[in-house]
Amino acid sequence: SEGGGSDGGGSDGGGSRCNRPTSVDERLGLSTRKSWRILQQRPSITFREKEQRMRIGIIAILHESNTFSSQPTTTQKFRDDLWLEGEAVRAGLAESHHEVGGFFEGLREFNVDGSIEVVPLLAARALPAGTITGPTWDELTETMLSQTRAAGHLDGVLLALHGAAVSESHADADGDWLRSLRRQLGPETLIVGTLDLHANVSRAMIQECSAWIAYRTNPHLDQRQRGRDAADLLIRSLRGEITPTMSAVFPPMAISIQQQCTDESPLQNICTFADRQLSRSKVLSNSLALGFPYADVPEMGSVTIAVTDGRADAAATSRRRGGLRRPARVPPGFHEPGPVPLALGHAGEVRPQSPQLLPHAQRPGPERRTHPR
Repeated sequence: SEGGGSDGGGSDGGGSRCNRPTSVDERLGLSTRKSWRILQQRPSITFREKEQRMRIGIIAILHESNTFSSQPTTTQKFRDDLWLEGEAVRAGLAESHHEVGGFFEGLREFNVDGSIEVVPLLAARALPAGTITGPTWDELTETMLSQTRAAGHLDGVLLALHGAAVSESHADADGDWLRSLRRQLGPETLIVGTLDLHANVSRAMIQECSAWIAYRTNPHLDQRQRGRDAADLLIRSLRGEITPTMSAVFPPMAISIQQQCTDESPLQNICTFADRQLSRSKVLSNSLALGFPYADVPEMGSVTIAVTDGRADAAATSRRRGGLRRPARVPPGFHEPGPVPLALGHAGEVRPQSPQLLPHAQRPGPERRTHPR
C-alpha cells in the first residue's frame, strides 16, 4: 500500500528513495505519494524483414555483493565460478537449470521455422562475496561491450542479472553496465531481462530495460522457467503481437532475509495474490524483488514491477495492487526484532555461560552454493 509523502524519479546518486525529485512522475502525469515510481514504455519494433533472420543476443552478469564482507570479488573469483564467452555460453548453459538455459529453450520453441539466430555473448558469475574490485568491473564491462560490438546488429537482447551487484567504482553496478549496453544498442532495441528475487532494483535498471521478470520462488526453483518467460515476451514483442509497458513502484521497505521465504507468511499471501493477477487482461508479467539488505547502497530495498500489453493504466494499477506492505501484526512463527541491548541481555541469560552470537544471513559461514544454478 502507498502512504503520504513526496517522491519521484531523480538521479541515481545518493539520498533515499522517498526524497527524489518528481520530474519523471510529473512528465508522465502520475500523482506521487510515498514511493518512487517509474513507468517505462519503449516502442515495439515489429520484425518485418522476412528474408532476414531475427538475431537475439544473450548476456548474463550475476553477482550478489555483500558490502559488509572483507573479501573483495576479483576477476579470478568470476573465472573460478563462471566466465563464458561466445558459443561457450551455449555449450555451458543451454541445458542448465539457470535462466540462461531457459532463454535457449524458449527461443528454440519459437524457432521451428529457423527464423531466429541466437547470439550468445557473455555469461559471468561469481559466488556471493564482497564488493567487486574496480579493475574487475572494468574488465567485465569491456568484455560485455566488445562481445556486443563484434556481434553486429541485434534485434533484441535477453539479459540475466542478479540485480544486487556493487563495485568499488559503481554502487549501482548493474545500472552502470545496462546504461553502457543501451548506449551501444540504441534506444529502440528491445531488452528483456531476468532478476534474482533479492535484487536491489534501481531507476537506471528500469529505464534502460524494456521489461524485467524476477524469480517467483525463494528458495529459487524457477530460474529456467523465468528464462523461458523472458524469451516468450521478447519474441512476441518483436513480432508485433504485444507492446510491453513496464511500471515499477519502490515502497520504502527493507525486508529482512528472515522473512523472504515465499512459502511462508507474510510473503506467501502476497505471492499468491501476484499469481492471481496474471490472469487479468493485458497483464504480461508481474514481479516482486525483495531486495538484498547486505548491500549498503542507496538502491537497497524492495520493488514491485508490472508489465502489461500497451496499457500504462493497467501497468500502474497492477503495480499498486501488488505493492508490499508491513503486516499489522507479527505472523505466527516470526518474532518481533528488538533493540540490540535487549538481545544482548537475553543472550547473557543463556546457560552454559558461553553464548554465541551468530549473524543471520544467507551466507553467514563459508561460501557455498545454496541452490542449483
